[in-house]
Amino acid sequence: MKRNLAYLAAEFYRIAEQLQRERAEAAPIVKIVSQKPWAYAHDPIPERWTTAGLVLELTAAADGQPEAADPRHRLALALLATRIAAALDDRTPEIIRAQATAHAWRALAEAHSSKGDHPEALLALDHAHHTLRDHPALTFDRATLQLTHAHILHHLGRGHDALAQLAEARTVLHDHGAHIEVAQCDRLLRLIESGRASGREE
Repeated sequence: MKRNLAYLAAEFYRIAEQLQRERAEAAPIVKIVSQKPWAYAHDPIPERWTTAGLVLELTAAADGQPEAADPRHRLALALLATRIAAALDDRTPEIIRAQATAHAWRALAEAHSSKGDHPEALLALDHAHHTLRDHPALTFDRATLQLTHAHILHHLGRGHDALAQLAEARTVLHDHGAHIEVAQCDRLLRLIESGRASGREE
């Protein structure tokens, strides 16, 4: 048992170090790509780009765009992230591939939503949820997907459909100490309840 625990701990640190290294190597690439992301959206992906670290850095860049920024800029970054995630192979541990892929599809969903393309956003979220289906340990990642899903349904006037998963997400996010996301859940719950009271939510 102790040997198994020691192995798991060593594997955890190895993966963490690999991700840290990949993200550091990805930072200058993302800086260049972010200047003209559509120029890279459909080009063949260089082999050295196929890392989970680059997927996560591109996702962070898409998430970090201010609300006033061109939504198409976010969309291009997120699209590239999903393409790279699809190219990841066994050099990246399966659970990290799943996590990075889900993050990329969530970012794509949010980019579509920022353009008002909600059906496309919901389809992207379906891809993200499917990616996590066989990884019950990724509860935090699943909760962030549920929060994004609830936001999109609220924009469609269907926030009441998300109340159960939003409450579930809030519990998980609270348990993980994700105070910003918990506050987002609380704000969205208030908006949904307010909308129901005023008749804006069916």
